[in-house]
Amino acid sequence: MPVVIKNLKYLRNSYSIDLDLEISSFLYEWDTYSGEILKNLKSFDRKYNYEHGTGITIFRHLLARKILTTDINIPIDLHGDVKTISYDSEQIVEEGLA
Repeated sequence: MPVVIKNLKYLRNSYSIDLDLEISSFLYEWDTYSGEILKNLKSFDRKYNYEHGTGITIFRHLLARKILTTDINIPIDLHGDVKTISYDSEQIVEEGLA
């Protein structure tokens, strides 16, 4: 199966979630992250005392909404480096998250 299809399947159920407060916290923290994505997502959950997996859910949601961006032709890898992901500040404003 092509990488693009796998990535889209990974994100398809993440477009709509009800975690507005957590999304704001996540975006606030994103610029401070370095190293492995998963390590940072787990740290986010612990720091804010969120349910295990909340950071991953928000990460997938923000990718699905194109707020966080990556090369869709490369597999989305939670063990990859945070630097492979960027965010679109215009999209953040457009979505009303700023």
